Parts: sequence; C-alpha cells; structure tokens
Amino acid sequence: MLNSFWHTVIWSDETKIELYGHNHKRYVWRRVNKAYSEKNTIPTVKHGGGSLMFWGCVSSKGMGNLVKLMACYQHTGRQFAFFCTKLLMGRSWTFHHDNDIKHKAKLTLQWLQQKKVKVLEWPSQSPDLNIMEPLWGDVKWAVHARRPKTLHDLEAFCQDKWAAITPA
Repeated sequence: MLNSFWHTVIWSDETKIELYGHNHKRYVWRRVNKAYSEKNTIPTVKHGGGSLMFWGCVSSKGMGNLVKLMACYQHTGRQFAFFCTKLLMGRSWTFHHDNDIKHKAKLTLQWLQQKKVKVLEWPSQSPDLNIMEPLWGDVKWAVHARRPKTLHDLEAFCQDKWAAITPA
C-alpha cells in the first residue's frame, strides 16, 4: 500500500543554473609555493556570466516538462497543468514541493486548495529527502561538461539533458 502511494506523487523543484560558474565548491591540492600557478587556479567570470532558473517535475511515470522561469514568476493554472501533463497521472495524484516560502504564500495555498490539489506534507529545507536534488546535480554536471557559451546554449543543453533522463 505504501509503495503504491509513492507511485502517485509528482515531485517538483526549481534550481538556478549558472552559465560559467558552478554552484558548488571545488578543491585543489597545491604544493608549497605553487598556489598560483595556472594549473592550480580555476578561472572565473565576474557574476558568473548569467544564469537561468528552471522548474521541473518527475513521478513514477517519468519526467515532466522542464520549464525556464522568469525572474519573477507566478504560476497560473494553465502553466501548472502544462508542467505536469507529460506525466499522465490521471486524477489521483499528490503534489510535492519543498515548502520554500514562495510555495507557502497565501495566494499559492489558496489556489492549490481551490483546485483540490493534494499536497504532500513535507519538512521545509530538507534537500536530503528531495529526489529532485540528485537530478539537478546530474543536469548541472552534464551541461557544464558541454561548456555552453551563451544563455541560449545553456537552455538548450539543459533541455537536452532533461529529455535524456530516464527514471529507473
């Protein structure tokens, strides 16, 4: 019974992907007096060269749509339906979000309640429990390995990688 419940959950999350920068730490080991030799430094671009925000979802049925978000976004019912349509979950599903402040806004909660969307109870700030976090990590690593030069390239590479993910 518990296993069948998890098959009804649509997991969702958003992430920021930098054009040149990486959103993670990198470590190097340096010999004495060699700290600043070229092979021991990591090139950077002021302000990361730009970034894009994405929202995605996944369920036991597969990957949902990957959507590029604008700086200030507000989902409408039509957008919400588009995000999840690819999953073909039918009527009996439960929606997961990470309890970020924007998801807990009064307007958002009212909309979810009006549309009778079942929302999974979830502790806030718990990335270790969110199955979306490893997916975002895979997307970021794959995209940066391709070294996009423009934000347009970055978006295209992200869409390519997202489309290539097949849930186990």
